[in-house]
Amino acid sequence: MLSIPGSLKAMRTLENIGACYITLTADKKAEIVNGILNSFTVKGARYTAATPLLWG
Repeated sequence: MLSIPGSLKAMRTLENIGACYITLTADKKAEIVNGILNSFTVKGARYTAATPLLWG
């Protein structure tokens, strides 16, 4: 979530909202999610190689 700067002028507020509207492709989303998941190490004895993405 990104904060959107507000303005006293309605037109400027609409410009700010429009500037932050982006569309991510499925590949880009996967790259972001995998980058986040890969940056954390799994800790705990109940998590094994059989469940590499199961952690909490």
